[in-house]
Amino acid sequence: MLPKRNERLRFFPNFLDPQESAVLYDQLFHNIPWRQRSIIIQGASYLMPRLTAWFGEQPYTYSGVTHDAQLEWPSEIQELRNRLDEIIGIRFNSLLCNCYRDGHDSIDWHSDDEASLGTNPTIASLSFGDTRVFEMRKKPPPGHPVDYTFSQRVRVPLVSGSLLIMEGATQADWQHKVPKEYHDRGPRINLTFRVICPEKT
Repeated sequence: MLPKRNERLRFFPNFLDPQESAVLYDQLFHNIPWRQRSIIIQGASYLMPRLTAWFGEQPYTYSGVTHDAQLEWPSEIQELRNRLDEIIGIRFNSLLCNCYRDGHDSIDWHSDDEASLGTNPTIASLSFGDTRVFEMRKKPPPGHPVDYTFSQRVRVPLVSGSLLIMEGATQADWQHKVPKEYHDRGPRINLTFRVICPEKT
């Protein structure tokens, strides 16, 4: 029998009230330097189906994309980071921002398990704007065929002002995505606070 692993997902649908969330959405939409970058998949380059920005003392690399260090955090983001630090007890030093412009923007199955994040990273995700569904699926146990047909799955509607925290072995044992949706969706901004380990960049 495999040993039990420490996985935890915490969700706070009303972390920020609707009025504050609306004000922050407008500030983030206009103040963050959004870019559409390219990623490398099986040796080929593709435009990301979303906009991104990075803030942090260290660069961050995934899927062949490197975000350079960005030390200047907008004041509204700095305030959110301070609030999360007090609540979670972790001093986040990095932030990956995503802007999903409509229902066609997405992110495919993946785990945030880059070496620079260390072992069992804690990732705090704040959402603003339209609601999008966050899906998770359990990875097959080590040594088993990579088949997700009967995997355990979780679906969480990420409403504006919500906070999702992934902790423990969640990244090692689960994948997650924000799928495309084929009906009208307005823009959504997602802030994912994390800790980059300098010695592993």
